[in-house]
Amino acid sequence: MGRSQSHALTLLAVLVAAAALGCARKSILPDATYAAQMIPIYPRAQLADQMGSQSFGDTPDESWDGMSWWLRTRDDREKVVEFYQAKLAGWQRDTDDTGAVVFRTMPPGGEEGEEVYVRIAVNGQIQIGESVKSSKRAHKQS
Repeated sequence: MGRSQSHALTLLAVLVAAAALGCARKSILPDATYAAQMIPIYPRAQLADQMGSQSFGDTPDESWDGMSWWLRTRDDREKVVEFYQAKLAGWQRDTDDTGAVVFRTMPPGGEEGEEVYVRIAVNGQIQIGESVKSSKRAHKQS
């Protein structure tokens, strides 16, 4: 086998490996604008459900698309909270009226009303969500 054939086979092997890696890294958060890049997925968590929403303000420019993903894990809630506390340093942390721990922030380059959050319910269910200006989501999809 000549040198050029050897290089061609090596290149082919690298391309096949890269394609396989690309497929394996497909986001667990379909339709995400910010969340997939900003929020690490808790190890061993599995997508259980997802839902979108729309909110409108008083003017045509005040329109947001919301997206939420619910994840399941069998790990203890405190372990999940500790994971996100370490990974989302600098994010605002609150406890809501249901006792859920919520981490939230504005995405880089985000506008008023846009946010990304992680909510860990008392039962340990993980909710990841985002609120994005509708014009940005429409631009991303076109």
